[in-house]
Amino acid sequence: MSDSLISEEETKEKDIFDLFSIDDIPADIADGINTDIFAKRIIELLKLAGRPLSVDELTVGFYRKYKDEDDGKKTKRQITLKAYNMSREEHPLIRSVENRKGIYELI
Repeated sequence: MSDSLISEEETKEKDIFDLFSIDDIPADIADGINTDIFAKRIIELLKLAGRPLSVDELTVGFYRKYKDEDDGKKTKRQITLKAYNMSREEHPLIRSVENRKGIYELI
């Protein structure tokens, strides 16, 4: 018998520390949590594509998917800076494709 309170299957099912998916958190708790919607949307686009995307593709995809949202219009420069910064985080979820300028993929 394991000393763990949750099974390995439950751990694999969902990352309990995932700040991008807080739908299961009660509203009174979620209100105080800092989530990065811009980063979440870039991750969603990369997942949707299922392949590495260029900054140009991310820019076009971002506009087409989120144009009706309050902050759905981002410039190529804004997306470039965000993707670059996301790839340089301590525990990045995306990375720049080696030897290909301006191409990002999920890790």
